[in-house]
Amino acid sequence: MKDQGRSTRKRTGGRLHNVGKKKRHQLGREAAETTVDDPRFQVIDARGSENKLRALSTNIAQVADGGEVSTEEIENVVDNPANVNYIRRNIITKGAIIKTSAGQARVTSRPGQTGQVSAVLVEDNWRIASYSNLSIDLYIIGGVTPAVSIIFDIIVQYIRMWVYHENQFLISN
Repeated sequence: MKDQGRSTRKRTGGRLHNVGKKKRHQLGREAAETTVDDPRFQVIDARGSENKLRALSTNIAQVADGGEVSTEEIENVVDNPANVNYIRRNIITKGAIIKTSAGQARVTSRPGQTGQVSAVLVEDNWRIASYSNLSIDLYIIGGVTPAVSIIFDIIVQYIRMWVYHENQFLISN
């Protein structure tokens, strides 16, 4: 169990002394770490007379594309900013980019808390430049305005010029 109580350190690094014992209501639980597999759920008691439905594993996502929502199959986890190891282990958290049958989508729900995976479609996944030592990915969620598109093109040109000149410098030396 994880202690969700007060920290034992002050913001300056000094030690805080406990004013009481650890209480049962201050304990937390281990993270659910929802994986991509056949659906398995767990019902746990929440505070009061409520229950929580945890998704231990699931392969179904509710994907929103504009105003329409469809049920899609999850293939794997493409990116997860919470932890890079979650990509290899196919663990779904809020903010993860998943590959579905409709395309890539960003998870907006918390599967370990709500028991379901809700996501929005990622419209564009552009790889700006891919060289031996430079790889920049840009995920654009939603529509792209003309001003953003022009700025994006300028940035791409500068990056390509910089990489070209760096490679020429390395070759000449």
